[in-house]
Amino acid sequence: MYGIFIVGALFWVVNEIMDTIKKHKKEKTKKNFDPLDKF
Repeated sequence: MYGIFIVGALFWVVNEIMDTIKKHKKEKTKKNFDPLDKF
């Protein structure tokens, strides 16, 4: 029972980390392509 809970928690944490990295990368690319960012 605890094994399932631990695996579920780990899976959720990995999902959260991946989502944060994806958002961070998207914001970085947005800034790179934003012409107003240079001024």
